[in-house]
Amino acid sequence: MPTTLIALFAALALLPFSLVAQEPAPPTVATDTLRHVLGFRAPPGMSLDTLVPARALRAPWVMPWRLTPGASRLAFDSLLSARVSAGQAALATERRLAALRVLNAEERSANDRGLFGLNRQVADFNFTGQLGLEISSNRQRNLACTPLLLQDPLSGCRGGFTAPRIDNVFNLEARGTIGQRFFLDFDFDSRRDYTNNNLVRVWYQGLPDEMLKRVEIGSTTFRAPPSRFLTAGIPSNNFGVNATFEVGPLELQAIVATQKGSTVAEHSYVIGSETVQPQDRNARDLDFEAGRFFWTVDPRTLPGWPSVDILNAGTLNLAPNVRPVEVRVYRYIAATAGDPAGSFDGITALGINGAERAGPFRWQPLVAGKDYWVDPSGLWFVLSARVGPTDFLAVSYRTASGGTVGTFPTDDNPSRGDQVLIVSAPNRSASSPVFYHAMRQIYRIAGSDLVRSSTKVSVLVARSERPLSGEGTYLSLFGLAVPTDQGVLDVDNRLFPRFRDPGADQVVNDVFLVYPIAQPFADPRLTTSERNDSLYRTPEYLLSTQGPPAKFTMNLRYDARGGGDRGGLKLDAVEMKEESEELTLDGRRLRRGIDYSIEYATGRVTFLDPNALFGNRQSTVTARYEERGFFAVA
Repeated sequence: MPTTLIALFAALALLPFSLVAQEPAPPTVATDTLRHVLGFRAPPGMSLDTLVPARALRAPWVMPWRLTPGASRLAFDSLLSARVSAGQAALATERRLAALRVLNAEERSANDRGLFGLNRQVADFNFTGQLGLEISSNRQRNLACTPLLLQDPLSGCRGGFTAPRIDNVFNLEARGTIGQRFFLDFDFDSRRDYTNNNLVRVWYQGLPDEMLKRVEIGSTTFRAPPSRFLTAGIPSNNFGVNATFEVGPLELQAIVATQKGSTVAEHSYVIGSETVQPQDRNARDLDFEAGRFFWTVDPRTLPGWPSVDILNAGTLNLAPNVRPVEVRVYRYIAATAGDPAGSFDGITALGINGAERAGPFRWQPLVAGKDYWVDPSGLWFVLSARVGPTDFLAVSYRTASGGTVGTFPTDDNPSRGDQVLIVSAPNRSASSPVFYHAMRQIYRIAGSDLVRSSTKVSVLVARSERPLSGEGTYLSLFGLAVPTDQGVLDVDNRLFPRFRDPGADQVVNDVFLVYPIAQPFADPRLTTSERNDSLYRTPEYLLSTQGPPAKFTMNLRYDARGGGDRGGLKLDAVEMKEESEELTLDGRRLRRGIDYSIEYATGRVTFLDPNALFGNRQSTVTARYEERGFFAVA
């Protein structure tokens, strides 16, 4: 084919496309349009999708008869489908925008739903929790085995895994409000050592103008006003009801609660040829040893009273007609229904002390060196057991000058008219001369199993060992510390019986802390807020009901020797929470019912096979537990 002819055909083929590029926009289609192909007339005011030929097919040089009916229908269907898809996309977009648009306060309140479909304006709670199952085992391998250890199944020389242990793990936290007046706070975790670490609390919060300000139920805390003494004695971990009221400028708070459990620190017990158990406890200033220590003479007549040290009473400068040299002690036991008075052999005598008179009674003579021990100074004595609250106690003695106080009777002779000096009588107040014969500066530490060298004592007020004056410690202020260290107890000179007290340990089976002054907590060196001088004016039978609150606390720490019995331990706990204990032997946890048994009421642990547990070696047993204590009013 000639080249010119080929070029002509190419030009004719490109002509439609050139015309399309130069074509102006199609005219607007009228609303009333007749489509001869479809034979349909659209009513006025109605907009329908119209069939518009493609631009390429509307070129001037294309003849109308070239567009077939099939091609027209295909073009119409394609355009209609595109319009429908566009409409659906627009509707979906509108719905998304409606969902994302910002609601006003009324719409938000009506549509905001929380737990169980409740409106959050009524109840709003958040829950977070976890529930799981843990399976664990351990293997102990001793790489330094000896033939002797190979015979011990617990030495780890044989290796092997222990039986699998399955533990449930559950924790839940829930917090929320109901009606913006009631609040919930719940925090529980089964992996916590003690249940008192879990929190369960519901409270009501009143409006500012309401008398009832707040009511708490569950884990609650007594919120006292700032005070050096009051807040120190308030126990924690309380479970009960606490309410706060406000009447004008007066705010009242009431609490009824029990203490949920007192978390005790770890205690280690060394078990070898004997068991040594560390002890840690507190004593209040009100917990003096009553009914055992008595003055033979009226202590108010002694030089320097009340700064009189009974452990150095022999150094007092006394007249011969005042100093006792031979003392006898008598006791009268009041009649009871099952034990009438006078059922024992005794001495008939009249008890006197100033204006006080008692009897004549049949007094029972006590045995020196058995029932009581008299200090070499003769100024005081101690009983082997407490005198009863309804009993009378009296003395009679010879003085260094040869005189007597009382008639110093040795046998019963009613016609002789014997007399004795009363030193203890029931329900005597501070106005009676009998009242001051009983001592209140002595506190029991432990029994004869005490390891003296391990004794440590701290005297505190509001958990502070430092007086308000800021100088030294209370231990040194009261004369209990060694001269070289204000925080260390003078064990050799302030614990009774001392090694230089002949025969005292044969009568007294306990060890006591003795203050060097008769009324230590009324010491004038203390500030007014520190003193507890009413302690020395309140009768003993009124101390628990009408007595002063405790201010001073003595923290006593010491080791108690348990003897050669390795078969058990005494945890020094009462009413332990069941299954709260955790006992470990040299780091290995012991199993209840296999390695030991326990009495929760007394805290007594019994090892089921101590020889297999401890062998011939010295071992350390560590105990942790929870004790159910009761709420005490501060």
